[in-house]
Amino acid sequence: WSKNSPTMFRILLAVGVLGSAFLAYRMQEPLPDYVQDKGIVTYVQSVFKILETLGRIVEALGLTTMEKFRQRAFSAIVPAIKNSSRLHSVEKQFAGSRTIVAWRPESSDGRAVPGSKPGIIYIHGGGWAIGAPEFNVNLISEMVERAGVTVFAISYRLSIEQRFPAAFEDSLAATRAIFDSAADFNVDPQRIGLCGDSAGGQLAASVAQALRRSAPELGDDWRRPKLQLLIYPVTQAASLRTESYLTQQAEPFLKPWQMADFISIYLTGSRAASDWLLKHGHVTAELRAAYQRATGLELQPSMLNEADSQEFAADADLAARVATSATDYRVSPLLGADLEKLDLPPAFILACEFDPLLDDALLYADRLERSGVRVQLTRFSTFHAAVGFPNDGREIRDRLVEILENQL
Repeated sequence: WSKNSPTMFRILLAVGVLGSAFLAYRMQEPLPDYVQDKGIVTYVQSVFKILETLGRIVEALGLTTMEKFRQRAFSAIVPAIKNSSRLHSVEKQFAGSRTIVAWRPESSDGRAVPGSKPGIIYIHGGGWAIGAPEFNVNLISEMVERAGVTVFAISYRLSIEQRFPAAFEDSLAATRAIFDSAADFNVDPQRIGLCGDSAGGQLAASVAQALRRSAPELGDDWRRPKLQLLIYPVTQAASLRTESYLTQQAEPFLKPWQMADFISIYLTGSRAASDWLLKHGHVTAELRAAYQRATGLELQPSMLNEADSQEFAADADLAARVATSATDYRVSPLLGADLEKLDLPPAFILACEFDPLLDDALLYADRLERSGVRVQLTRFSTFHAAVGFPNDGREIRDRLVEILENQL
């Protein structure tokens, strides 16, 4: 399945998109009452389900993996950012990462008026496996047009291309390069913030820590983000049995089993560890101790049956990789050591009540606050990934704009 064989891909994609219109209501579970954009949510979820089904078919045929098919499909249908009188954008490379730089023009030829401007480095979500800067066009537009900040929306190697730590390394390298080049875009490097949603929130939080952990000779002593803005972030891979994982099983867009797949693919390159993650089969004494130090909570014991345990033990290398990676701050910023010594930037965390990741946000907010970091946590009565929806995401976007206007 190569990029040079598009015919089958286009056929399957066309069937998926057209079929979704017919199957939308047949395949869709009833939406909760709190969902406002019911028609849009129903349609988008149906497209996701169709593409996932088609992806599993092509995977069974040995053509490609479901995740790679899904990413190609999304890339084909996501609209590009369009220039207008209120937003101009260019595509640049920062440390090898394709980045969309978008700003609010203040002259007739689209150029920004010279002077010190605030900037935000935005890292997209998508479970580390799917996505691109363009996937959240509405969010980028809001930040540029309403808050007046220059947005650097970076890309990174997805887990379907290269497992951890590739996405983290790309995000960190691009962030450093953007700080170094900020003046070229009339952006004050002392007024740059970090922002990410979902898996991008994890990357933003981990990059914020990395910049404070690195040696002064790397120059990171002055590359200090003014804030970290984390939108329903993933903050740990230690426990997929927190209260919100156990109670938010049927909310729109993100299910616990999907999060297990995303983490497994990110850490191992496949879905091999998904079941272990859901049942805490990956929990070692070291991981248990790290989680307790960070949260004051005990990890639930393993729920693997005898057959599962034998399978887990048989692949010792895979098991060790998952357990070790889960304690790494580059995967689980919640478990990062000595946060109180890092002088981290203020954290603004936006969490959703109906989201398996709610406790990830709450636990990280609590950990940062106990470490002396200024934290503002805002909770919204909506679902994961709501920020891009017209009505369900309006309060999140309003709060985001307010933070950028007041803090940068």
